[in-house]
Amino acid sequence: MKVELSKSRTPERIGASEIKKKKINKILSGNNHTLALVEGKVFVWGDAENGILGRLPSSRRKVEQGLKVETITVKGPVEDIYTGANHAFIKKSETKKKETHNVILGWGLNNFGQLGTGSLEKTHYNPTEIEVFTDKNIKSITGGKRHTLVLTAEGEVLAFGINDLGQLGLGRNFREVMENTEEKTEELEKPESLIGFTWARNPQKMELANVEKIFSRENLNYAITKDNQVYSWGAGESFVLGTGHTENLWVSTRLENPLFDGQRIRQIGLGFEHAVILTGEADPQLEEELLNQEFGKSGKKGTQNPTIGKKGKGKKDEGEAEKDLEEEATKKETPAVKKSLKKKASEDGDDEVAVKKIKKSLSPTQAIQQEVAAEEPKKMEVEEKKKVEPIAMVEEQPAASEEPAQVQPETKEAF
Repeated sequence: MKVELSKSRTPERIGASEIKKKKINKILSGNNHTLALVEGKVFVWGDAENGILGRLPSSRRKVEQGLKVETITVKGPVEDIYTGANHAFIKKSETKKKETHNVILGWGLNNFGQLGTGSLEKTHYNPTEIEVFTDKNIKSITGGKRHTLVLTAEGEVLAFGINDLGQLGLGRNFREVMENTEEKTEELEKPESLIGFTWARNPQKMELANVEKIFSRENLNYAITKDNQVYSWGAGESFVLGTGHTENLWVSTRLENPLFDGQRIRQIGLGFEHAVILTGEADPQLEEELLNQEFGKSGKKGTQNPTIGKKGKGKKDEGEAEKDLEEEATKKETPAVKKSLKKKASEDGDDEVAVKKIKKSLSPTQAIQQEVAAEEPKKMEVEEKKKVEPIAMVEEQPAASEEPAQVQPETKEAF
């Protein structure tokens, strides 16, 4: 059966029957595949060649099968999805012997150990548990062409897969330690280009710490730390690492760029040979509010991608205050403003036409000031009354207390 691939230039609906009227939580794409997390289920479609569909393909209908939007077979709801170029992972909970465990399952291409299973089995067609991550608090996973990075809740980064261009950030002289003699012998029988220092089939801990977010694409990586620093490593072709040169970086290197000064690094997007960094004005109050939303007493996770450019609820600057006055003035023209305008016009011998001209010439802010000036005489008049009343009361008191006033001097003379 011949299957024709459409090259539509207009958006087409995907999974009309499979995901109709369902909430799509997340969508990711690799080199030739797409993953979608929909209400706890994972849908995959694309090229079935490298096992990325998460199911064993039929040899006769491989292309047709890849075009279908189908779910992978796993028990229970899936919490999150991650992908590399030709390999993918999911995060979920599983019950084993009446105990619940957090597990990471992976599938797809594994020719350089990018699944972290500890073996070099080329392809995993079905989701396989990555035992080293069982019951570990995994925050995020990202993958490149043939390597993978894992971020833990403690801010540590674990790397595995190919390392021929510094993708793992473990240094140029890194060699994976074999667990036993049999594995070591098997390793040395391989061509020199595949010996330990070019790849790691078991997760290796990087020196980079206190990490908040990780990003990978092809043969390069970026990371944002919790103290708002940006690091990059891997293949430096086309100046993609932001260092100003094209050399490969074998260890994570901090980027020092004046453009980052006073800015909060929000997100990073990577292409094959380019990087895009999203920043926002640093706002301590906003950062504290977001931190409280994500890790506060409520226990509810806040948004990880806040709106940029909005200021906190702090004191308004002069520009904002001036704007508020103008808006208030345009809302209504109070009697006090009208009275002030008429008074000014009458003093100048102007008629009603002149009053209108004066009114139009005033800015909204000046109108507010006119209103305040018109109310000032009334306030002064009230204050004068308050001052006069206490004096009248003092003048009446001496008549009633005349005798004690005469006795007082005599008492002083006696002393």
